[in-house]
Amino acid sequence: MDLLGLNVIHGKFGPGIVTKENGRTITVEFLNRTSSFVHPDAFYLHLKAEDESIQQILEREAIASIEQGRQAQIAWQKDRDEQIRAQVSKLYHPVNDFNEFMQIAQHMCINPGCTTCGAMHFRLMCREMVGYEKICELIRAVTPEFFAEHYTLDWMMAATIMDCIFYLPRDNFMMQELDRLSREHENSRRKPPVVLPDNPTRIKDALSKSANGLKLKEIGRALRIKKKTVLQILTSNPEQFQRNESDFTWHYIG
Repeated sequence: MDLLGLNVIHGKFGPGIVTKENGRTITVEFLNRTSSFVHPDAFYLHLKAEDESIQQILEREAIASIEQGRQAQIAWQKDRDEQIRAQVSKLYHPVNDFNEFMQIAQHMCINPGCTTCGAMHFRLMCREMVGYEKICELIRAVTPEFFAEHYTLDWMMAATIMDCIFYLPRDNFMMQELDRLSREHENSRRKPPVVLPDNPTRIKDALSKSANGLKLKEIGRALRIKKKTVLQILTSNPEQFQRNESDFTWHYIG
């Protein structure tokens, strides 16, 4: 279908007209801007043709295109999982202790925050080849001497991923050590508590040093306190502060 010159409506940009069509992309000129959209998906997600009959045709095409893209994504994910499964199968062999398990893991990405692979190989190995029961058996056999012999970051990243997958029990040295290190890291990132200034004392000191008193604006400007806050402190402590009605200056009388 030739879309050039088609009048459309966008929910945010308002009415527009299709000025260019290039394969899967169309260009629409609105009143205040020109934007490009994916065709035909845009006629289900963003655009609507003013002609209702044309809109129904384009919407059916858009739904079919979106479903086709979804099926292609599912097929790609399935193919990717099969490739990962084949790669992990070449590396994995039954293990008897956590040391052997970590030796296999060293050939994979075990960074929980990896934005490239998401540690997919290691996650798949834990879920499908090792399993919850075997992992619990391996970590329960870990002794305190293990932590002195191994680099902390390696086993900590692996344990973090396993804990995210299975939520492992805490009746073992490894999970207890992981929780301790996590708490230390969280505490080191916390900002120190903000100490609020003692504004009444600051105002008292400022007025004590002024023989002729200070006006409200002068106090706020000198101490960098809002006039509203200064006035609230002064009026709430009449036994310490008094205002001179002739020149509107405040004095400390406490």
